[in-house]
Amino acid sequence: MSCPGARARPSGLCPRFTLIARFSLDQFSFFFPKTQILVYDRRKRRRALRAGSAPDGEGDSMSDPIQPDRDAQLRRFFDLPFLGIAMMTPGGGRWSQVNQPLADMLKYPRDLLETLDWTALTPPEDLVVELEAQERIKAGLSNGYHLEKRFLCRDGSLLPVLVSVKADRAAPEPLTLYMTVQDISEHKETQSALRESEEKFHALANNTSVLVWMSGLDGLCYYFNKVWLDFTGRSLEQEYGNGWAEGVHPDDLAQCLEIYQTSFAARREFLMEYRLHHHDGTDHWLLDHGVPRFDGRGSFLGYIGSCLDITATKESEAQLRAAHDKLARANEELEKFAYVTSHDLREPMRMISCYLGLIRHRMGDALQGELAEYFAFAIDGAKRMDRMIGDLLLYSRIGRDGQHLAVVPLAEVVAESLINLQVAINEAGAEISVAPGLPQVRGAYTDLVRLFQNLIGNALKYRIPERPCRVEIGGAEHPEGWEIWVRDNGIGIEAQYFDRVFEIFKRLVPRDQPEGTGIGLAVCKKIMETHGGRVSVESLVGQGSTFRVVFPRAEILLAA
Repeated sequence: MSCPGARARPSGLCPRFTLIARFSLDQFSFFFPKTQILVYDRRKRRRALRAGSAPDGEGDSMSDPIQPDRDAQLRRFFDLPFLGIAMMTPGGGRWSQVNQPLADMLKYPRDLLETLDWTALTPPEDLVVELEAQERIKAGLSNGYHLEKRFLCRDGSLLPVLVSVKADRAAPEPLTLYMTVQDISEHKETQSALRESEEKFHALANNTSVLVWMSGLDGLCYYFNKVWLDFTGRSLEQEYGNGWAEGVHPDDLAQCLEIYQTSFAARREFLMEYRLHHHDGTDHWLLDHGVPRFDGRGSFLGYIGSCLDITATKESEAQLRAAHDKLARANEELEKFAYVTSHDLREPMRMISCYLGLIRHRMGDALQGELAEYFAFAIDGAKRMDRMIGDLLLYSRIGRDGQHLAVVPLAEVVAESLINLQVAINEAGAEISVAPGLPQVRGAYTDLVRLFQNLIGNALKYRIPERPCRVEIGGAEHPEGWEIWVRDNGIGIEAQYFDRVFEIFKRLVPRDQPEGTGIGLAVCKKIMETHGGRVSVESLVGQGSTFRVVFPRAEILLAA
């Protein structure tokens, strides 16, 4: 039975050393004549202790001659502090001799341990195999054996060990066996913890809703959880290595592999989407999140990835895009219809107004009483209809009149709005204040002038005559970007109408009060929507209103 070149690195044998033992058991002539024990300390200094050489002896060659003194060799070997060593005869009975490390392992005094039957210290389930191995030695069928077993310690605990036994057939009868014993309890605990960890991982991976995969240092995948295998309807052997790529949609495969390979080479996390063939014959969209794995010392181990089926999300996104496109087309058609209709209706309305004026002029003083009142209603209605058609035409042009988007200083926009409203400002005797520092935005200059002209015009129109009219225009940074406000001290708006005031043709005052078509604030809302922003109102009846417009951060360029 030979084990040339076998290497073991058990831990816990010595706090300062790691033991590497090389046995050449088939060439045994006396007592491990070609055994070398290499001792490494943590400063990487290497020494070789050989059977037949003093522990402090120098030299590193395995071919050095063995000292012929058999007893001296045996004493030196028994004195090694790294292994439990014992002598015994095959078939059971007491140990002939044990060293101190073995006594320490089993927690017995050395002299007491040598009086005990070693078979009594071996659990029955382990003893059967070992006695069979010793019977083979007695029968000349074997010269030794290696096995893992347990020893019963003095405190009642079971110690897992690795034993190596060799027969010394060169010695006189009775046949002597030499046993080396290594404590592998830490190794067993590590193995147990690893098995437990793996069992927990597999239990978790197989009972989750995501597809899990793992790859090694070579980049090839070696693990797929049950969810993955059930999803694809394939076996682990079929998916192993690069087999999983057979299920990736041909249109996605190149990009999928490129992302994986470049991320693997850089040891970085990645996120990608691709289609994987489902066992029902369809292709499902997956969101694959891959993360590099490292051990406790920071050494790279490979990747672990989890895939979420996002097919339903993709389908919803496609449906939403289709609905959005359909709605955009419908809105465009509606705007075209409004534009054409309002444009075509305006000429007939002008003609009606014109002829009503001619009739009233021809009748002169004959137009009295109720007839004069009816004529006044007709002319007023025609004028209002003309204004509504004009405003509708204006509304339909917002965002469609080909205005070039440019850098627009809002301070200049507000200034031009005030110039356009100068007559109304003078008539109202209004005091207008504009705060400095308004930003520049990317937008349509004419539309923005119309926006502030409508907001300021409303403040002038719906003032309280009994007190001085004041309008404040200011701005400040906002979580969404930049907020500009127009604040007045006018009649105010009831809270229940805050949303309705921005609807087209909605007026909240009687017709005999300030004239208008009810489209001005709807125009403001549409202008802000075309600029990616929004408009809102805060108000208290009898105290005034504050209209706020918020420009998104992407449209803000810098403060003026």
